[in-house]
Amino acid sequence: ALILMIIAVPFVLPTLLPLIVAFFWLRHRYITTGREVKRFDATTRSPVYASFSAALKGLPTIRAYDVADHFKGLFVTALDRNSSWWYAFLACSRWVGFRLDTLAAITLSFECILVMAVHQRVSTRLVGLALAHVLNMSGMMQWAVRQTAETENDMTSVERMLEYTKLPQEPPTVKQGGGAAPAGWPASGTITYENVTASYRPGLPPVLSNLSFTIQGGMSVGIVGRTGSGKSSLMLTLFRLIDQLAGRILIDGVDIARLGIDALRSQLAIIPQDPVLFSGSLRSNMDPEGVWPDHKLWEALAAVQLKEALVKVGGLDAKMEEGGDNLSVGQRQLFCLARALLQDAQILALDEATANVDSTTDALIQQTLKDCTRGQLLGGRRRTLLVIAHRINTIMDSDMLLVLSDGKLVEQGSPSELSRKPGGTFARLVQAAQQSHS
Repeated sequence: ALILMIIAVPFVLPTLLPLIVAFFWLRHRYITTGREVKRFDATTRSPVYASFSAALKGLPTIRAYDVADHFKGLFVTALDRNSSWWYAFLACSRWVGFRLDTLAAITLSFECILVMAVHQRVSTRLVGLALAHVLNMSGMMQWAVRQTAETENDMTSVERMLEYTKLPQEPPTVKQGGGAAPAGWPASGTITYENVTASYRPGLPPVLSNLSFTIQGGMSVGIVGRTGSGKSSLMLTLFRLIDQLAGRILIDGVDIARLGIDALRSQLAIIPQDPVLFSGSLRSNMDPEGVWPDHKLWEALAAVQLKEALVKVGGLDAKMEEGGDNLSVGQRQLFCLARALLQDAQILALDEATANVDSTTDALIQQTLKDCTRGQLLGGRRRTLLVIAHRINTIMDSDMLLVLSDGKLVEQGSPSELSRKPGGTFARLVQAAQQSHS
């Protein structure tokens, strides 16, 4: 098109230079605003998906408490905020589109008028052909401006992804340069906290302050305290999931801060309050890496008295729904317990794992845990047991209790000793539990 124009009407060529300059000036103005609008559109879209998925997951609870209007309002507010930015982005696109079309039409009209003024000096056939190609070239220039601008706008998504690469990373694994565990470690599972202070991230107040205690290997230890006392935070420090500001945590005399994260967590197993199960087969949920033979899997399931129930539904190759929806709440918790036992970790932690199960399942879990600490399950290995309990009666037969308050260790000793302590924190918790049952 450019060559034809040079041949047919060379004197209109200078008019294209202002056109190109004007196109790229509009592109610059559009990108300056469009990029920021696109960024806000992307950041406000995430709350819409989060609100929808949270409401869908908690639908039974929402209906039970009759708060559907509240959650609907939250979703509509998030949707309105995102829609406003999406409308702004569409308005920006129409703004640049209208101006590009107008600029191209004005330029083409000017060239047509100029050609008509000198029609006696140029070939009519060449002029027609050149103008047709000029029209196509104008459209191609608009397309180039739009595509380059949209590409730069879409790079805001890449920008958000790159932000995740700059987040603080977990401690390195052994392959990444973390320390390897000594041979035969851990032998007994003795846990020692020495003046440990921790927070969830830098700049926040400590959630644990100057904790010091020792748990002998093979002991069953209950961790009690009111909500916000630091029970779960203590577990997180053991798994190195939150920042340790001061002090040391030792397992069998080895500072866990010097170990590769995989070497440490291979000897720790946790059963959370909400069972974590994935869609797939029972086998893939029990043994994701596929390292254990079937008889070991059945041995772990038999230890929690879940073998017969799972045989009836099809055995290890039976389908597991997302979140374990095809199992009861108690069965999900028992399944997670079997998975933890299969891991053969030296230290087993329960974070209020029996809070949502009935008393029969609770008693079964407690008996399994007793057998675990006594070395009567899966090869006879004695394990150290840490239990955050929702029900006080489930930890009354523990070897030792740690009583926390505001991130500090306020009491330590056997359940019988602490329950008889006049004015003690644990004694008040026991009294409150007895009054609630009476």
